[in-house]
Amino acid sequence: MNNWQEFIAGTIPTNAASCLRMVSASQNGSGVKVTWQSVNTRTYYLQRATNVAVPPAFSTIQSNITGLFGTTSYTDPVAINGGSFFYRVGVQR
Repeated sequence: MNNWQEFIAGTIPTNAASCLRMVSASQNGSGVKVTWQSVNTRTYYLQRATNVAVPPAFSTIQSNITGLFGTTSYTDPVAINGGSFFYRVGVQR
C-alpha cells in the first residue's frame, strides 16, 4: 500500500506488521465469525461474496463497525448453511 492508503487504514508505513488484513474466518453456531487486524481510530465495513467469478462479486453486509485496538470481529448470521463464503474488509472514510 502507498502512504495515503496506510494513512486511511490507520497503519504505520514503516512497520510491516502494521497492516489491514484478515486474521481468521471460522464457522460457529451463529454463522461465520470474521476477524481482522484493526485500530480503534477507524470504522470498517465488511463485504461478502459467494462466487467471486460473477460480478459484482462482493456486497456490503455490515458497515459502521467500530474498530478495536488489535483485532475486530463480526459474525455473519446469514452464513449458517455451509457453502463458499468470501470476505473482505475495508475502512470507511
